Parts: sequence; structure tokens; C-alpha cells
Amino acid sequence: MSSASLRKHKAKVAVLVVLYFALGYGTLAVLNEHRGHAIQAATWIDHALPLLPIFIIPYFLGDLFVFLGLVVLDDRREINASALVMVGMLTVAFLTFYFFPIEMHKQIASGQDWLSRLTRFQQTADTGFNTFPSLHVALNTFAYLVMIRRRPELRWPLFPLLVLIILSTLFVKQHLVVDVLGGLVLALAGYAVYLRLLRAAPKQQAS
Repeated sequence: MSSASLRKHKAKVAVLVVLYFALGYGTLAVLNEHRGHAIQAATWIDHALPLLPIFIIPYFLGDLFVFLGLVVLDDRREINASALVMVGMLTVAFLTFYFFPIEMHKQIASGQDWLSRLTRFQQTADTGFNTFPSLHVALNTFAYLVMIRRRPELRWPLFPLLVLIILSTLFVKQHLVVDVLGGLVLALAGYAVYLRLLRAAPKQQAS
């Protein structure tokens, strides 16, 4: 596959994953908004953690970080496997959102500075139900693992950013601790499936 064809394939894969996410996440947001008996899973840690609007910066960076895996991959089987796993992880999350909805009562940012405004925008635009497992944590952790497998030298330069992205879900009050833990478990399970898929498929590098 030529470099140009590979770039087109990456773009197509990225668009399909985003569309699947948007459709599934949006549908579950509407369905769960009108359901009762949501699970209450907040702990004393969640109540003790402060709202820190500055963490909206790494939170938004997480929306880009998740696609860096596609940037570093030059093997079509890895691209396809990563996309397939991401769709699988999204499907697991969507099913969990529906059958085990956890409701998060958000502390809404009230400041008028630009960081607070961005935080408030994210908080109010998002649902308070599609929280467990945290897809922000799951997808970014999975992307990190995919990247460092291909580019081990990125392990330590990117690790602090991953940690900030994970912490941001808590400090902008988008997720609970249990959501973060669920996201990490989903990411590790997804990465294990990813490795199995690679072992079962022949290598196809760009020409």
C-alpha cells in the first residue's frame, strides 16, 4: 500500500470510528436521560477532589491524543486491528451505559474566566449518565499502549500527558473514580485483544 493510500485509509478509519462513537454515545445519552433507577457510585474521594478548571486543557487534549495511534502506525493490519478494538470497546461501554447506568451529579464550574467557561461548556454539553466506564480513559490509554508498542521511545515522553488526561476526567468533574478504574480495565482488555489480532494477521507495511 502506498503512503497516500495509507493516509486515506487512516482518515477513513478515523471517520468511521468517530461516527460510531457519536451515534452510540448520543443515542445512549437520550435513552438514559429518561430512565430512572440510575446507580449512585460516588465515593468520599470523589467528593473530596476539587473542581480545577485548568484540567480542561488536558481533557480536551485527550480528544486528539486518542488518534495519535493512527499517526504512528504504518501497517494496515495494525490500523485495522486498532479500529476494530476501539469499536469493540465502544460497544462494551455502550452496553454498560444502558444496562448499568451510573449517574454523576456534576459540580458545575461557576467562574467567568475562560478555563471555567470551557469547563462549564463541556460539563453542560455532555450527559451525566454515560460515565462508567470512562471512554476518555479507556480510549486514550489504549492509544498510548498502541503507540509505545510501535514507538517505545515515546513511552516516557507521552506518559505524563496520559496521566494528566486521566486525572482531568476527575478534576473537571466529568467522571467518578470508579469510571476511571473501569476505563483502565477496558483499555487493558482491549489491548490484549489487539495483540491477539496482530498475531493472527499477516504484516502489511506501506511501500
